[in-house]
Amino acid sequence: MPSSGRHVTMLTEGTYPHVHGGVSTWCDQLVRGMPEVDFEILALTGSGREPVTWDLPPNVVRHTAFPLWG
Repeated sequence: MPSSGRHVTMLTEGTYPHVHGGVSTWCDQLVRGMPEVDFEILALTGSGREPVTWDLPPNVVRHTAFPLWG
């Protein structure tokens, strides 16, 4: 689906897209539920070496991990 020109920056801490369950499930449902919106995910992580465990949908245009202790 083409972009609507809407863009959301989502800031997460220790959750999406690096961990499954809880808040991560809500984040994924939100992103997938609005395919017309482009999302940039800024994820605060521990070391910066945490793998991305979610298959990110096409409307996630950028994902950046910011390690707190890395």
